[in-house]
Order: sequence, then C-alpha cells, then structure tokens
Amino acid sequence: MIVSHKHKFIYVKCKKVASTTTEIIFGDICGEEDILTPIGPEYEWKRKIKPRNFQKKKFRNHNTPRMIRWKLNSNLFDSYFKFMSVRNPWDRVVSFYWFRLAHRPDHYIKKFDEFVKWNDLTHWLPPFTNWIILNGKKVIDDFIRFENMEEDIGRIITKWVAPRDLKYEIPKTRAELRPEGKHYTEYYNDETRRIIAEKYAYDIEYLGYEFGDTQLSFDFS
Repeated sequence: MIVSHKHKFIYVKCKKVASTTTEIIFGDICGEEDILTPIGPEYEWKRKIKPRNFQKKKFRNHNTPRMIRWKLNSNLFDSYFKFMSVRNPWDRVVSFYWFRLAHRPDHYIKKFDEFVKWNDLTHWLPPFTNWIILNGKKVIDDFIRFENMEEDIGRIITKWVAPRDLKYEIPKTRAELRPEGKHYTEYYNDETRRIIAEKYAYDIEYLGYEFGDTQLSFDFS
C-alpha cells in the first residue's frame, strides 16, 4: 500500500493481482514523507526506497480504502488520485490457490475443486467491488489490469503520477509459486466455474470479465 504526498496518489493493494510488482515500481518514485508498507523480506531487496512512515498510524499492506481513509484523513483521501490492480476472478482464484498451498501447506483443503467451494474463500480473497465502492460511491479513479499490466502502468504514470521520461522495469515477484504451462480455464469444470461466477458476480459484471477472456470490455482511461 502506498500513500504518496509527493505525487498525490494512493495505491490500494489487493491480493493476487501482481500488486507487489506494482508497489515496487510506484514506491521507487516516492518521497521522504510518503507512506510505504512492507512487502516482505524476500522482495524488499528489489526496492530502491524501503518501507517508511507506516508505523505511526499502523498502516498495513492490504488496508481497505475505508481503513486508509480513516487512518489518513478524509479530505486528503478524497482529493488524492486512487488506483488499484484487478484481474479476471477465475484466474485470480487459481493464483490464490497456489499461494495458499505454498504458504499454508497444513491447510485442510488440498484439491482445487474443494478450494473453490471453501466457505471462507471470499473472506480471504475479497471481491474487488468491496474496495472500489465505499459508502455507495466509487472511490477508485483508475485500474491496472493484470492482463494489460505494463501498458496500464505506463498509462497511469504518464497521465497521473510522474514525468513521461520516468525509467522503470516490470519486476517478477510471486509468479514462481504457480506452475507454468496450464491455463487457468483448465482448472475448472462446469460446477466450479459457476461457483466462482456466483461468488464474484459483482466483480465480473462491474469489470466486464468473462471466463476465458483475458481483456476487459471497457476502457478505464
């Protein structure tokens, strides 16, 4: 999570959307007074600017917009440019499945079909719309699509955040947790596909995602 007073933006960090990668890029242009939460010891070495200013008000990595607004200042929150990353929900759940297997090997759910049916899934992997909408109003101004990450990061940097000649690279972070060579659609059958469609229905409708589709159906710019 980043609050940049220097550039007047807030990056809201959701889970399993390559948010750590995005946080590294935008964190490296931040100033001394900006707020950067830790991203984990295995990735801090990739940052030029280390975590700072998050302890006093206890900002955390995945604070929701509601929590950020409460901790920061409602006027600042409302006036700053706010953005977050999003991803096809079916693909996102597959990514979260492999993340849980790697970090919680003792978890009682091992099979993907059972993981999809897990009652606590949306608690640990909240829908995007829980973050986009606050008090009935949209509070996120723009999005970085996982499927179009490099282009969207470049667009946001040049349109909203920093000089057009900013030099940056897209670092690879947690992708190694997931085996390569298998498309997310191959994990699903008709039943599990429908379950995710129901659990993340608002995300799918609001962001225009479809099963098997890697692009969104509308332009965020």
